Amino acid sequence: MDWKLEEQRQDRLVEFAAKNRMKMRVIGLVGLLLLGTSALISLPRLVDRSIHTPSDRARLDIGLLEKGLEEFKTDSGRYPGALNELLDAGKEYVVGSRIRQDPWGETYVYKCPGEHDPEGYDLLSCGADGLAGTEDDITGWSTDNR
Repeated sequence: MDWKLEEQRQDRLVEFAAKNRMKMRVIGLVGLLLLGTSALISLPRLVDRSIHTPSDRARLDIGLLEKGLEEFKTDSGRYPGALNELLDAGKEYVVGSRIRQDPWGETYVYKCPGEHDPEGYDLLSCGADGLAGTEDDITGWSTDNR
């Protein structure tokens, strides 16, 4: 008879442990969900802070434009004659409905065919001074400015 009582007690302990394990899993999942949600909310702020200077933003913009230019060439077999063709092509080659200005309020300089890359294009921001060909230019062809 003692062994039956002991068996019943062990069964209740196993059942109790199983219920608590399930509760702990639910609590853990809720915690992960809250952590993931807070990460998603704060991620855009962290990304914005990682672009510390106007030069960093210009490099990022040039990289995104270069990606769009390469996709355009893959689809059409040529580079566009002007950056606005990336918007008029019917496919989203750039994010948004316009090509944004560089951090200093000027348009990015695009030449196709390029002087530095006659088979492709030249893409640059004239930098803070607004003059092409000066030291503060941020270009798509120079490894010094990347």
